Formats: sequence, structure tokens, C-alpha cells
Amino acid sequence: MSRGKHSRSSSSSNAIQKKKRKVTTDGLSAEMVTCFEDLSNELIYEVLEFVDFYDVYRAFYSLNMRFRQIITNSTLPIHVNLSSRSKSTFESYNKDCILPNKHRIQSLHLSNPCLYDHTASPTHILSQFLHLQTLILNNIEVKHLAILMPTLTSLFYLSSLSIDPIDNEPIMNAIYPHVFRLSALKYLRLSNKNLSCHDSLPVSSNEQSPIEYLVINETISFDLLIFLLSHLPQLRRLSAHIRVLYTLLPNQIKAPSLKSNYLTHVSLGLKSITFDQFEQLMINVFPLVEILYISIPPNTDSVFTDATRWQQLISSHLPQLRIFDFLHDNWPNNGASNSNSHQFSSLFWSKRQWFFVEQHYKEKYLFRTIFYSTNPYRRREYTLGDEKHDITDSNVQIRPVQHLHIVDEKNIKDHQYFPNVTTLTLGNGFTTTVASVAATLSRVVPLKNLTHLHLECTHFSLAKVMELFRFTPHVHTLTLSSLSSYGLDSESMQQNRAFQFIHCTNIVANLTLKGVCSMDQLQILLTLFPRMKQLHICIYAKCLHSFIRHILQKVKEKANRHLCLLSFRSAAKVWMERTKSLIDSKRLLNDYVLKFVVKDLYLWW
Repeated sequence: MSRGKHSRSSSSSNAIQKKKRKVTTDGLSAEMVTCFEDLSNELIYEVLEFVDFYDVYRAFYSLNMRFRQIITNSTLPIHVNLSSRSKSTFESYNKDCILPNKHRIQSLHLSNPCLYDHTASPTHILSQFLHLQTLILNNIEVKHLAILMPTLTSLFYLSSLSIDPIDNEPIMNAIYPHVFRLSALKYLRLSNKNLSCHDSLPVSSNEQSPIEYLVINETISFDLLIFLLSHLPQLRRLSAHIRVLYTLLPNQIKAPSLKSNYLTHVSLGLKSITFDQFEQLMINVFPLVEILYISIPPNTDSVFTDATRWQQLISSHLPQLRIFDFLHDNWPNNGASNSNSHQFSSLFWSKRQWFFVEQHYKEKYLFRTIFYSTNPYRRREYTLGDEKHDITDSNVQIRPVQHLHIVDEKNIKDHQYFPNVTTLTLGNGFTTTVASVAATLSRVVPLKNLTHLHLECTHFSLAKVMELFRFTPHVHTLTLSSLSSYGLDSESMQQNRAFQFIHCTNIVANLTLKGVCSMDQLQILLTLFPRMKQLHICIYAKCLHSFIRHILQKVKEKANRHLCLLSFRSAAKVWMERTKSLIDSKRLLNDYVLKFVVKDLYLWW
């Protein structure tokens, strides 16, 4: 009952088609079936195989004894995602399906920070999920991770592990050496701000891991990178952001113990590193690289834009390199162009089919330049700014782009269309003075395909938000930098026909408002997005009681019956006791969890 079955091989697709033909044939050879319940158990199993298991549970578990037994007795694998479940829903789902079917669960995804503290949390008995293959732990505190990691060594099928802690505690001592003892692990993704701390480097051991794919979403030190690589002899692909101290001499960047013959795909974000240091890193650590992605932030060594140095490095030390994807971000003085960019149009680059573009735009009163490779453009993110200057004759191949960031709408062109974008970010420079925001954006992206919408514009009006949502029916995650509702109130807005249409049709489940939220804005958001499951806002301390009362009253009235997780960003720790006192004294909730992490207060019910 997995959605992941879309990625199966062609032979699997043929099997699916055979099943569909079988269903049709069986239906025609017997008396016409007009009711789902009249289907045989065998056919029902085949149908339910393509439906999310939680949806199957919600629809059929309490229907009758036959369907309960079908769900209970099935041998099909289960994929569990507990990211947006209410407390009561989780507890019943856990009791009825998760616990009795631990042996069938192949993937588990957790992201609710309150769930890890629950006495019935699956993390407490994870060692019993013997067929678990994929585990995603988002928003987990490192203290919970330290307890959990030793129990994973009994999971002999666990091949994919993703960890994204919610706090800033060092992570390496919590996961090491246990992560290297997972016998089937092939994919590891880590995200933690303190990965770069020198004091978090564990004592080395002889542990060897079968990991083939390592993704690190935060900046790590060169020492930690070498430490990790020394334990991963089978590593094939690496994606990481690394920092090398300027005081470290290039001849000190060595890794004599690394003997991997498989590491051919490397993606590096570079920070606080000179080109001389980077050159030694490539020579000593990544000499066999075939595919290289490099991202360089502003204020980095200018030699990185010296085409001659790149030619020397590639020709002399990287003989197997066939794909070179290079992105350099810079803040030039007065918008001046990079003087070395023309060097990348020589025969050395063109004969390898490596072409580049230099892009300029203004962001928050500063000029910004991005210099990047284009043939083809392989990155999944793309920034569309004011101006673009081609260094070569190659056109940017933009089909792979899934996340488009538009800094300014002035230079949106009809021929720059991104057909596969599902995430759209409108930057601070994007204005809303155009007659139709939707019409403008539809020239570059298929609005109906969007699932994530991030509006970083400072003054994006409610009217413009509603206009966008008329054409973006599949957006489920919305982030607003601010919301201008000047001259409007929630009562008058609810009489607006466009407002009523959006209220009835949108499916926004996760909403974040970064700016300070007013009561009028809260009322509008709760009414406009009634299917919200998670709401993340920032408020003034004096408004805490009134906001909680209003939100929970709407939940009680069923106006926002799906809402089950509320977080107050940049909160004070004292808010936790004040919230508990209010809820208990007024009996606003019978069963709930309060949790304060770093600077955020979470309420889950």
C-alpha cells in the first residue's frame, strides 16, 4: 500500500497492467458488480495496494468485520507517515494497525517533535520493526536520538536513514559509532548545525560501513569529512557543505588512509576555503570523480573564477571528469560583472560541452551575480532575476528544475518556462503591482502543479494570495513572510465570493506566517484555510491567551477540525506554563502535549 510503487521497473508495470486486465475480465465474466463490497478479497487486496495505508485504515477499518480482517490479515507492506496526525488519531492508528503489524512496516516517517515524547511512540520499540527499510526522523531532539541509535543495529533490512534534529546539540556523539554498525544501510542523510563543531568529533575506531550515498545538509569541517570518509569504503556518492580553516596550509590537506575506488559522484558546497586548499582536496581526496557539482558562496577566494586554474586542475588531476556543474554566487561592487567570466568560453570548455551563464540582479539594495554551468542545467533549483547575460551560445536546459525562486518579475519571459516546477518562491524584490500575479506567473510555471508556495514578498496582499489560490489547487504547504490585510476585516472578507471559493477548494495543510500575526490576520487565515493541520505563527506575549482561546474555540466548533499542531515561534519558556494553566483552568482541551524546544512552543492535541 505504497505510493513508492510508481518507481518500479518495466516488468513491474507490466504486472500492474495484467492485474488491471484481470479485474476487468473477472468483472465481465460474472454478474455485473456495482458495489465495492461485492468484490472478492483477492481483488480488494489488489485495489488497496495502490492506496496509502492510513487512508485504507480510516476508510475501512471500522466499516465492518470483513474489511477489518482484510486489513489485519494482509501481507502487503505498510508505509507509515505520522507527520500530520492528531494525538487521538495517532493513538487509535497505533493501537489498531501499527503495533499489530510491526512485521509489515517497511518505512516510517516521523516529524512531529511532540510525538517522540509520547509513551506509545514507535521510536520506543523500533527494534521490533524487523522489516523496516526506510526511517526518516525529522524534528527529533538529539537526546532522543542518542537513546534510539543503539536499538537500530537489530534492523537488518534498514537501508535508508534520514536524520534532521530540531535542536542545535552536537549530533555526532549521538549517532557514532552506531550508524556505522547498520549492516544494510546504503543511504544516510544528516542535517545538524553543530556537525561542524570540532569538539563533536568522536574518537576514531575501525568500524566500516556499507553506506553508498551520504548527504550532509549542513556545513562540516574538513576534519569531520575525512573522519566520515575513512569509515565508508563503499561510498559512491557524496553531497556535503565543507569548511576549511584559512590557517590550514594546502599541503596539510591530505587523506592517505582513503582508498575508495567507488566515489565518483561528488557535490560540494564550499565555505571559508581558498582555491589552493580546494585544489589539494580534489587531488588527495576525490581524484576519481566523474561527476562534480560545486557551489561557492559570496566572499570566497576570487581565484575560483579563474578559468586557467580550473583547466590546470582538471587536465592534470581529474582525468575521469565528464560532468562539471559549477555555481559561483557573488556580491560585486556596483553590480560590476565578473571580469574573468569570458575565459570560460574557450575551446577547452566548448569541446567538453560545458557552457556557462552569468546572471545579475538586485536583492535588498545589493547587486548580486551568479555564474553557473548550463549544459544541461542539472540542478533542481533555479533563480530567476532581473537580467541574464549569456557567456556562450548555449541555452539553459530548465526541465530538471523543481524549485523556482523568482527575485523580480520584471524580466519574466514567455520562452523561459519551467514545466516541472512544484515549489515556487517569490523573493523580496517581487512586487504585486502587476494587474494579475497569476497571469504573470503562469508564463513561467504550471500553477496547477505547485504543491509548495513560499511568499517572501514584504507586502503581499490578501487579495493577491486569493488570486494565486484560484489557480493553484494542489498547494498543501504555504509560507508567508507577511500578510497585508489593510482596510479589511475577517467578517467582510468572508462575504467575498473569491474568498468563499478559496475557502471551499484549497487543500493547504501546513501554514507558516513569519511576521508577527495580528488577531485579524489569524481569523482570516483560519477561515480561508479550514483544512490546516499545522499552523506556525509568531505573536506578542500579551496576545498568547486570546490567540489560544480563539484557535481552540474554532477547533471545538469544527470550523478547523483538522488542526492538531500549533507552534509559536520565538516564544519565551514561561509561555509553556501560562498556556498549560489557561487550557486546564478553562478546560479547552482534554488531552494534549506541550513542548518547548529551543525558542519555539508546540501544542499538540
